[in-house]
Amino acid sequence: MSVIFELIAQLSRPPGGLVYHLITLFAIEASLGMALGRWRRVPHQRLSRLIVAFGGLLLARGVLVALALLSQMGFLTFSALAPPLEHFFDIAAVILLCWAFVLPTLQLDAKVSPIFLLANLSVATALCLVLTPLWWSAFSLDPTLNYSRHWQMILWECWQILLLGLACSVLMRRKSEEQSLLLGAFGCLLGGHLLQLFYPPALLHIAGWERLATLVAYPLLAVVVYRSVHAELDASREELRSELSSYVQDMMTISKESLRQRQEFSTLLETGRMVNASLDLAEVLQRAVDSIALGTNADYGVIALLEPSSDDQMRVLVGYDPLGRPDWEASDIRFSLSRHHLIEHAIRRRRQIIFQEMQESSQLLALHALLGSVEMGPLIVQPLVHKGESLGVIILSNSRTKRRFTQEDGRLCEALASQMTAAIANARLYQHVTELLRTRQEEASQRRAILESIADGVVVADARGRIIMANAAAERIFETSRAELIGRGISQVYKGLFQEEGASPGVTPPFRAGFLQSTFDLGEKTIRASLAPVYLPESDPSAALRRDSGQGPGRELLGTVAVFRDITREAEAERAKSRFIATVSHELRTPMTSVKGYLDLLIGGMAGEINATQKRFLSTIKINADRMINIINNMIYISDLDRAPLQLGVKPTNVAEQLNEAVAAMREQLEARDLALSLEVADDLPPARADPTRLRQILDNLLSNACKFTYPGGQIRIGARFCEGDGMEEDSAGFLLVFVADTGVGIAPEEQERIFEPFYCAESPLEVEAAGVGVGLTIVRSLVQAHGGRIWVESEPGQGSVFYFTLPLSEQRDQIKDSHLYPQKEESNYE
Repeated sequence: MSVIFELIAQLSRPPGGLVYHLITLFAIEASLGMALGRWRRVPHQRLSRLIVAFGGLLLARGVLVALALLSQMGFLTFSALAPPLEHFFDIAAVILLCWAFVLPTLQLDAKVSPIFLLANLSVATALCLVLTPLWWSAFSLDPTLNYSRHWQMILWECWQILLLGLACSVLMRRKSEEQSLLLGAFGCLLGGHLLQLFYPPALLHIAGWERLATLVAYPLLAVVVYRSVHAELDASREELRSELSSYVQDMMTISKESLRQRQEFSTLLETGRMVNASLDLAEVLQRAVDSIALGTNADYGVIALLEPSSDDQMRVLVGYDPLGRPDWEASDIRFSLSRHHLIEHAIRRRRQIIFQEMQESSQLLALHALLGSVEMGPLIVQPLVHKGESLGVIILSNSRTKRRFTQEDGRLCEALASQMTAAIANARLYQHVTELLRTRQEEASQRRAILESIADGVVVADARGRIIMANAAAERIFETSRAELIGRGISQVYKGLFQEEGASPGVTPPFRAGFLQSTFDLGEKTIRASLAPVYLPESDPSAALRRDSGQGPGRELLGTVAVFRDITREAEAERAKSRFIATVSHELRTPMTSVKGYLDLLIGGMAGEINATQKRFLSTIKINADRMINIINNMIYISDLDRAPLQLGVKPTNVAEQLNEAVAAMREQLEARDLALSLEVADDLPPARADPTRLRQILDNLLSNACKFTYPGGQIRIGARFCEGDGMEEDSAGFLLVFVADTGVGIAPEEQERIFEPFYCAESPLEVEAAGVGVGLTIVRSLVQAHGGRIWVESEPGQGSVFYFTLPLSEQRDQIKDSHLYPQKEESNYE
């Protein structure tokens, strides 16, 4: 016993303590190295546990070695800090060892093991954080305290004894050489902790019995790890030996089958070469049935395909008969699947059927009759399937030799059938494409004949605007040969058309956004042209491919189609009509001006006094005379537009004054129809850049329409206001918005664009009362656009209409400050 106590004393003093930590460190490092080396070759969960456990032990022992060195060098007072930390690392080591060696033997749920590890380590860490400051404080007050007999020591020991006792009880139930060594190691640790608890040596702060037990247990654990790794190596070696033996046996089997497979492979190559050497369906099928019959040593064989327009009818196209047989295609052998259930079953299930022995039956006799045999024998029915589609069937028979078909024959037949289905599909596709091309050529010839026979000139251009086709009418219209047109840019050939749309010659025309239509002069001819883009249909597969690959939108521009019509006669007739209208309008305006003048004199009493009834009659005549003069002026204006561009006398214009004058001029018509009118002008309304005469013409037409299409007792509003933004130009600081609103009959949505067309009159309940020629709004739009503005309407049937138009601001608005140009907002009612 004295030797043991002396050994404990040596392990407790600074040099001995360092030696103790180094020995245990080396044992842990050896165990970790063996486990890690084996895990690198064969990753295993148990090896992972050993690596984690001994890695933790190595880290703990490293910290304790560092504390021992610092204590020996005088940098640290061992008694103040080391005892709680050493016992914390001891309990952590016991927890890791139990988790790595004991818990796997219990075969618990996968969640229990990590819970055990984390829970115990968390409690140990928390306990260490609480007990270490307490011991520091207590030792500072009483340096004579001995941690070996302190209550903290008893707490640590009881916990470790509990864990080690449970581990030993578990290991005692497992009887094996490895478990015996483990039981010895854990038993040694348990004995050391019991002796330390009940018979502590007279050492200051040092658990001597625990160090002695650890010094014995850790090498034992290293031996356990070594044996475990060695056992796994033996098992791997045995498994490798077994796999090698199995591999040798497999190689011997493969060598026996290699010759047969080589023959089958040669047959497959030869068959593939033969069936792919032609695209003629009959030739492909004949080569295929010959190759399959020779490859399987069959006596008879035929190939029957489903009719294209039927799922039940089949036709025998080719066959193999070594004794010779008439032309199979000329024989025209057809049959129904409903009469041959065996073939129907194979085709519907798309699986090969092999019959080795069969009893005589009418169905099988009929099936052999298709092969040209009067006897029965072993049979193979192989369906032909290409990309999920049933094409037909191969039927092989050994009715003459009675030789049974082997599994190798079945596999070879299946492989040959799989190889030939693609060739059959390609041959049928080739036939289909040939017929389709013939049909397309016929259709193209018909379209070309139709194109050449029409009177309008038709020109087709590609996506770059280069002409690729032109008909005879186009040559006649442009007096240019077709050869000179082909290859030239369409915008270069027909410059007049694109110059009207603002395009530059020599560039791709601006028709990508949609339909383009225009009329232009070509020498003494007047040509009307219509161009339309041709897009790739969105349903086309290439369009979907472009969208999916991110190359651009699916609607790819393919080119354009242009239709040209010589309308010289129509244009001459139109010009003659315009001249006639202008002449008649001027001739009518002169007497109507005189009529109006004399009416003004009569109403003014210049020819004598008139009574109220006479004045009312004369006023009615004057209103209709004004209306007639307005119609005549509009007709003259329309005819002037056809002859020459509109010329404006633009200057700063007070829009408020124009509104007041227009309202005053309409007073008599408003009173005659019992209409209320309100004028709304915004404060400080800036001047507009406009022609006052033409602006007044716009207002007169809009007010006249509002008056004509509003029921008696209705209301009309007219006004103007300044708006911020770019109403006319991108760099504009703002614009004037003028509106004329009424509570009249309204305009249907489908007619709101057509009302601006010349001579168009929308249907209205007041159509008879508001009869006109339909040019007022056409004039208004042309005048607004000539000013650089735009006009639109918002209306609902039965709810009235609001016409809006914009005017640009005057460039002198900042210099004009006179108060009379900025009238206050006013609302006037004329009833």
